[in-house]
Amino acid sequence: MDRGAGSSHQHGELNKAVSDKLKTAKIEVERRNEVVVIRLEGELDALAGPALEDAANEAIASGARRCVIDLSEATFIDSIGVGALIRAHRSAAARGGAVCIAGPSGMIAQLIEVTQLDRVFPVFSTVDEAEAAPNPGAQ
Repeated sequence: MDRGAGSSHQHGELNKAVSDKLKTAKIEVERRNEVVVIRLEGELDALAGPALEDAANEAIASGARRCVIDLSEATFIDSIGVGALIRAHRSAAARGGAVCIAGPSGMIAQLIEVTQLDRVFPVFSTVDEAEAAPNPGAQ
């Protein structure tokens, strides 16, 4: 087996390991110029929270000025998930970036309002609105 094939095999094993850990959630990352969209499908809990936080930190560290966390397909957020969102926000702000939330509905929207996360994060109805906002980090 050559190095390239082994490297590919190891990468596949890593993705499977991450997928196995995130049985309650799926996280996808999409770069759109200086904006990175992180889509969460499922639960933002003790398993998915650190993965989402890492994805946001990597996005800002790689030069993205804005990280949009798309919660339109999120079904649940626990205290660990809330903490991950707040830590991602603080880390981005320390590096001159911003984290926004897009698409929350139902119980997720209520959680954001009750916990006053809408005072910490700019919250938008859609990813496109968040991406188009002139300066979402300023409130």
